[in-house]
Amino acid sequence: MLFSFRSWYVLLCFFTYEVISNNNDELGTNPANPGAGDSIKIPCAQRKNISPCTCDHHTTTQDRQRPWINVACQKMHSFSQIISVLQNKFDNHSEIHLVIEYSNLEDMKKNKFSDIRSSIGWIFLRHNVMTELPNSTFDGTNTVTHLVLENSKINQFPGSIFDHLPNVQFLSIGRTSIKTVTPSDFKSLRKLKNLVIHESDLSVIENGTFPDTLTNIILEDNNITTLNHTLRNNFNLKLVIARNNNIDSLKEQLPDYTANTNLAWLDVSLNKLSTLPDSFKNLTRLNLFNGANNRISNLNNVFRKLNRMSDLDMANNQINKLSSQEFENCASMTKLNLSDNEIWNLNRSLVSLVSLEFLNLTNNKLTEFSLEEIRGLRKLQIVELCHNKIEKFVGKLETDTAPLNISIEELRLEFNDLRILEGSIGEIEGLQRLNISYNFLETIPAYFLNNLTKLQILDVSHNLLHTLDDTSKARLPSLGYFYASNNRITELNKIFSVVCFMHLQNNAIETVKPDFIEDNRCIYEPGVNATLYVFLDGNPVLCKETDKQIIASVEKRNATKIVGQCPKAPNEELKYHVNNTDSSPITLVTLGEYV
Repeated sequence: MLFSFRSWYVLLCFFTYEVISNNNDELGTNPANPGAGDSIKIPCAQRKNISPCTCDHHTTTQDRQRPWINVACQKMHSFSQIISVLQNKFDNHSEIHLVIEYSNLEDMKKNKFSDIRSSIGWIFLRHNVMTELPNSTFDGTNTVTHLVLENSKINQFPGSIFDHLPNVQFLSIGRTSIKTVTPSDFKSLRKLKNLVIHESDLSVIENGTFPDTLTNIILEDNNITTLNHTLRNNFNLKLVIARNNNIDSLKEQLPDYTANTNLAWLDVSLNKLSTLPDSFKNLTRLNLFNGANNRISNLNNVFRKLNRMSDLDMANNQINKLSSQEFENCASMTKLNLSDNEIWNLNRSLVSLVSLEFLNLTNNKLTEFSLEEIRGLRKLQIVELCHNKIEKFVGKLETDTAPLNISIEELRLEFNDLRILEGSIGEIEGLQRLNISYNFLETIPAYFLNNLTKLQILDVSHNLLHTLDDTSKARLPSLGYFYASNNRITELNKIFSVVCFMHLQNNAIETVKPDFIEDNRCIYEPGVNATLYVFLDGNPVLCKETDKQIIASVEKRNATKIVGQCPKAPNEELKYHVNNTDSSPITLVTLGEYV
C-alpha cells in the first residue's frame, strides 16, 4: 500500500494505548532531559496499597494542565476486587486513566466505577470476560472523556450507558459481536469527536445514527454494505476510514454535495466499489484518498480539481485507461499508486503532477513507455513500471532539443517484454538505480545510458545479451554495481571504466581478453580506489587452463579479484530462464565484505 491509513488509527488511539505501554516499566524521571515537553513520571504515592494493580503518576505538560495517574489492573478475579483495591486510594487533584485487562467482569452489576471515589477520565476495558455493560455501572462517571471497549463478547451496542457519560469525546469499540447501531445508541453523546468501531460484525447502520459532532470516524474490518446516508450532512468530518467492508456505492453517502466539506482523509479500500461518484469533485480539501482493492474501472476525472490531494492509492482495481485531464489540477500530489490495474494508455495524464515523488504503475498492461509521459516532473524519485508488457522504452530522441526536466532516483523496468531501447535516458537527473532485468534485450546501446553521472546500480540480468562491448562504452562515472548474470554473453573484451562489482554468472563466456579491465577503476569513495570483483560462476571460461592463466595474470596486474568455479557441465547448453514471480529488490554487497 502506498500510504498507511492504519497509522491514523494508531494516531487517534495513541493517547489511549499509551496507558498500558509503560505500566510495568521502572518508574522515575528522565535524567537526560528533566522537565522536557514530555510528561515526567514520578512514583505513585499509593502504589503499594493497590496491589495487584499498578500505577504511575504524570505531571502537567504543555498539552495537559492537570496531572494524571495511569492505573492498570490485569487478571483480576472480579470487578468487586478492582473496586475494593482502588477505592479511596487517589485524591481528586489527578485524573485517573484506568485500564482493566484479562479480568473477569461478569459481576459488574454489583458495583459501579464511581465507587472508586476518584475522578476517572479514561476507561480502557480490553480482553475481559463480560457479556454486557450494565447501565448502573457507569452511574456517576460523567468525568470520563475516553472510553475503549476491546475484545469482549458484547453483542449489542451499550447505548444506555452513555446517559451517564455525556462528556465522552473518544469512543473505540472493537472485536465484539455488535451487528447494528442506531440513532438512540448515540443520542447522549453530544460531545463525541472520535469514533472507532472495528473488527466487529457490524453490518447495519441506521440512518441518522452518528452525531454531527464527529471529526474522525473509523469503521474498518466490519461487514457494512452501506453507510446509509448517516455521514451525509456531517461537515465537521476530517477523517473517514471504512476499509475492508462490503460497501458497493458511495453515492450520496458522504458530505460531498458542496465544497464546504472539511473531509481531508478518506479510506474506502477493500470494498466492492465499481465507481466513484461525480460529487467527489466537491471534496476540495481532500488530501489523502485510498480506494485500493475495489472494482473501479474508470476514474472519470473525479480527482481533476482536487488541488490539495497529495496521496492517491487506486491499486488493484480494474482501471484500463486514464484521461489526459485526469489529474489536471493535482499539482500537490506527491504519491500515486496505480499498480495492479489494466492500464494500457497513460494518455499524458501525469505531466501536470509537478510535485510527484513516487509513481507506481506495476502490473498493468502497458506495451510502450516514453519519457514524454513524465516530462517536467523534476521531483520524481521512484518510478515503478515492472510487470507490464512493455516492449519498447523511448527516451529522449536526437531530434528533441527541449530539456526533459526529469529527476528520478530509481527506475524499475524488470519483468517486461522489452526488446527495444530507443533514444537516451542520459538527461534523467539524479538516476542512481536502473533495473531492466528479466526482459528480452539483445543489446543495450551505450547512447541509451550515456552520461548518467550518478548511476550506481545497473541491473541487466536475465536478458538475451550476447556482448557488452557497446554497453560498456557508456560514460557512467559513479557505477558501483553491474548485474548481467543469466544472459548469453560469450566473451569479455572491455568493461566499464568505473565499476566495483560485476556479476556475470551463468552466461556462456568462453574467452576473456587479457586487457578487458586494463583501464578500469573501482572508486569506493571520492579519491579512494578499491578492488574490482568479477563474478563468473557458471561460465566455461573457468574450466580452460589457458584462460585460468590469463585470469591469474589479470589479478596480479590489477586490483582485481575473479570469483567463481568451473560449472559442472561446461559444454551443456545454457538456457535462458525467466522467473516472473521474483521482483525482490537488489541486495547490495558492501566493499567491506570483500576487502
